[in-house]
Amino acid sequence: KHGKKYSILKTVIRASEEAVKRELSFENEVKRSAIAREKVYVGMSDVLQDVEAPREHLEKPRLIVAELAEGASIRRLPPADQDRVARKILEMETKTLSAPTGDVYFDADRHPGNYLAQAAADVRAGAKPKVSPIDFGQLTFITAAEREHVVKLFSLAQILRETGGTVWGAEELMRILDLDPAFKPKLVRALAELFPSTHSREIAAYFGVLTALETAGKPVPLSYIEYVRAILQHPQYEKWIIGPESAHPNEKMTQIFEQRVRKSAEEQLARMKLKPAEKSRIALRLFKTAIFGEPGNRPCSLADVLARVKATQTKLRQAAH
Repeated sequence: KHGKKYSILKTVIRASEEAVKRELSFENEVKRSAIAREKVYVGMSDVLQDVEAPREHLEKPRLIVAELAEGASIRRLPPADQDRVARKILEMETKTLSAPTGDVYFDADRHPGNYLAQAAADVRAGAKPKVSPIDFGQLTFITAAEREHVVKLFSLAQILRETGGTVWGAEELMRILDLDPAFKPKLVRALAELFPSTHSREIAAYFGVLTALETAGKPVPLSYIEYVRAILQHPQYEKWIIGPESAHPNEKMTQIFEQRVRKSAEEQLARMKLKPAEKSRIALRLFKTAIFGEPGNRPCSLADVLARVKATQTKLRQAAH
């Protein structure tokens, strides 16, 4: 029961260790800041505000001197300014993470403390308030091919949540990452230990797939974790947006990612081929769920049990074909 959690935890810890190591080099921090200023946030200003990452330079081996970034955290701005800044942050980060081609520089740690913004009332007449992204110790990059891998691995993880580990699942992993066939037995065993995971969240299932790869001896680059972590930062800014959802000027990165994952899952399901024993196992699990319910949601009466059995007959027939 707890082996799954500990296996996934090891993958998370490895990623955390690598992320912390990136923060230890002051010289690299200054280099990442220059990349953010010159490649990530360049050209992001608009009619409402200017966007600029402050310049930094290494004064001493362990001393960074940076330009003053005026303003405050979005948490301390008046509501109208919070709305404006939140929209701008979401727009900028979505543009960065959803770039259609090429390598993408991004920072997975874009929490509210890593932006300073001016309130419109605090700038002189005729000037625009400034939004300043700061602190780029976690800046990294991901290739277009790796971003496509992330989508496919994420969608596969959601399928495995329901089916459990299968031979097809292992073969699909090998196809996505172009792995040597010698890894197939290890992947089959690792997936069988980690799935199904119907009670876990979608992100936990994704980490389960990454853990299976690591267990089989093929750990993925840290960018596969950081890219998803960057997307998960976005919803925290939505609470500051005033007005109806339709007023949001751009499609959210979370929506874009979900659409890509859904499309990938549909393609994978069309290719999925299960062995007879795997179909039987899935059907049996559906039957048990129909009778006993999910943990924490047990049927409370015979009538409830019978209703669940009747409702799942279609699922059982589908699983058998």
